[in-house]
Amino acid sequence: QLHTIVSVAPRGNWRKPAQRPTFDATGGRISYVDPEVADVLLCSVDLTGGDRRCAARFKGADEIIPSPDGRWVAFTEMQNTYLAPLPPSGKEPIDVSPSGGAVPAYLLGPQGSFVYWRDGGQKLLWTWGQVVYEVETAAATTGEKITPRTTTVSFELPRAESKGDILFKNARIVTMKGDEVLERGDILVSNGRISALGVAGQVTAPAGATAMDLTGKTIIPGLIDLHAHYILDGSQWQGDLHLEQDPHLLANLAYGVTTWRDPSIGSQTLFGLAEMVEAGTTMGPRLHGTGDIFIRFDQLCCGLPKDLDDARRIVRNQKALGATSIKEHTVPRRDNVQWIIQASREEGLQVVEDPARGPRRELRPMMDGATSLEHAYSALPIKKDVIELFARTGVFYVPTLVVSPFEAFFMTTMNPHEDAKLRRFVPHAKVDAEIHEHNRWFMPHEVPTWYAQPLGEIIRAGGKVGMGSHGQLQGLGAHWEIWAMASAGLSPLEAIRAATATAAEVMGMQDDIGSLEPGKLADLIVLDRNPLVDLKNTNSIRYVMKAGTLWNGDTMDELWPTKRTRPRGVWEESR
Repeated sequence: QLHTIVSVAPRGNWRKPAQRPTFDATGGRISYVDPEVADVLLCSVDLTGGDRRCAARFKGADEIIPSPDGRWVAFTEMQNTYLAPLPPSGKEPIDVSPSGGAVPAYLLGPQGSFVYWRDGGQKLLWTWGQVVYEVETAAATTGEKITPRTTTVSFELPRAESKGDILFKNARIVTMKGDEVLERGDILVSNGRISALGVAGQVTAPAGATAMDLTGKTIIPGLIDLHAHYILDGSQWQGDLHLEQDPHLLANLAYGVTTWRDPSIGSQTLFGLAEMVEAGTTMGPRLHGTGDIFIRFDQLCCGLPKDLDDARRIVRNQKALGATSIKEHTVPRRDNVQWIIQASREEGLQVVEDPARGPRRELRPMMDGATSLEHAYSALPIKKDVIELFARTGVFYVPTLVVSPFEAFFMTTMNPHEDAKLRRFVPHAKVDAEIHEHNRWFMPHEVPTWYAQPLGEIIRAGGKVGMGSHGQLQGLGAHWEIWAMASAGLSPLEAIRAATATAAEVMGMQDDIGSLEPGKLADLIVLDRNPLVDLKNTNSIRYVMKAGTLWNGDTMDELWPTKRTRPRGVWEESR
């Protein structure tokens, strides 16, 4: 029989791992972590939930696991693993910290996650990616430097691949190779990549190829969301267990987003999900991103780097987990930001800049070598010198216009609540919550173009602009961002380029995605209507293809190379 022992607040947007309650040696008490604003307490209760005792307080710890014998507590903080004596429970919890705590904390290693004990507390183990570390507790507490024993654990799964040939005939093709548009063309897809493309009737398919006549349809490349967020309600920091059918990933793929970069998400969530998508155990865009980020708050990983070597340590840690970019968020000192940029460039990783608002903070990383500036530049109107800085430095601008105020504009003028496709893939309660968040209402003619106005000037000066939807409304938000970008002068072709060819260049993936050309991955969207006539037609999606697998855009049933009906998701079963 199940019964509640104790209820605690989620650690949510503090980006901490999920709770891992443990029994003591007698089996009569349960230890757990209790959030206390920014601090966290290590507490315990008896099996009825009574006799609460709190032994220790931690400022920035992630995992906190007491030993089975009750003598020690292991914890991770800023991607380091520590061991400390477990203070006895008293009237007030004792502060435990690597710097200045009331009890000594021994540094065990420069990486740390999934801490656990063996042999009743005689051995401590932790992991980082594929590496498992192990130390003897007695040796670790002598104060002498120790070298943990390491074991590499790995296994391989075959990557999900599409096999076969399919010919799309007689479609308008917006290739994104320059300004090229084939008013009537054919595309041959072979084994997941585009093998041929040309004027209708000039592409020869091999014997046995499937053919689809798309007369009257328009094909554009799959969309690339450069500033996606998996979830914006805190739970993206909690997960290392994932649904095989994930509504957030499905919604994005159904709306034609075939690649995304999440620049702020718990590492345990992102990299596990990315591997599931690649292995085909869940459906969604191919996932890239930063994992944990550098941020001004020490309670969040990865805080502020102490020096260049500390920045290098964390950047290498993130790369080992699978990060393709590093995010700097509101770090106040310029030298700290320069360390992050230098360490990232040494490892071949992009630097995603989300500085505190204000032109001084926004301009410095552009001059120091960042890859992209995220969110709208704050000092409007943007003058010629800043426009030229974008052009001359080559820093990509990802304005996320839909964050504010365009999301409120679209929410109040387009009635997404009645969008049947959105309701199919996004849980109803989530749609309602997004709508009710907005206390600002717009009339259809009140288009808030002020942040979009500089985009055309930046592009025409030689700068480059990319699309990022910020996860404001999964899937549909990418289209809102494209439409917002064109609200003040971008042509439909320029707006689509920001979400395809330029976005691929931002990610360094232009050899594989972003345009429809032979040799590239077959990421494409088949539209019922022409988006070059009316940009809102980007949402007239008939089919979505990612790496050669074709789905019905309304239902996400697979159509080719295998026909299969998508099972209902748990959020659909509960309706």
